[in-house]
Amino acid sequence: MKLARNTVWHRATRYLVAVLLGAACAVLCLPLAGWLELANIVMLFLLTVAITAAWLGQGPGILAAFLSVALFDVLFVEPRFSFAVNDSQYLVTFVVMLLVALLISHLSSLLQRQLHQAQQREQRTRVLYGRRGADHSTAYAHDVTHISAGFIPAGAGIFWLQCHQVAAWRMAADCTGPGDFYVANDVGER
Repeated sequence: MKLARNTVWHRATRYLVAVLLGAACAVLCLPLAGWLELANIVMLFLLTVAITAAWLGQGPGILAAFLSVALFDVLFVEPRFSFAVNDSQYLVTFVVMLLVALLISHLSSLLQRQLHQAQQREQRTRVLYGRRGADHSTAYAHDVTHISAGFIPAGAGIFWLQCHQVAAWRMAADCTGPGDFYVANDVGER
């Protein structure tokens, strides 16, 4: 039960931080309203959404997207301090801003997921090959041969012939004598 409370608390904290980041962006942009065009202020809100999504995940990023549109409307579009809009062109701005912010949030989440999957694959590969750390390396070809032999199925039709303890792999075209490695696609092929 304690783990479930910590997970809920962690999620709630991420969403709270997303709201705080959106509010901080709005507070920082208010004094700039006279100096910057509204299009530039929109870019600052989108930057906040990108940072939120990359740092906190997709859910907080989506919250930041909707919050950014709402704060931009209320604080920077005439009439200010209301959700009413005098110029209907701002409705297009809101829709595009929301769509871009949601896309940024989704892509950031997708990248985080792919990074996590790549790290898991890397860890599985290390375990699979018996490499627990970067300091372990396969220095000799016969080590590679022995490791590979455990992963190549018996009926695969691929075999390795190792002749006098060469420490490097050679292409089949370079195999000229009994001291070379030879890779064949079929048992009878040379």
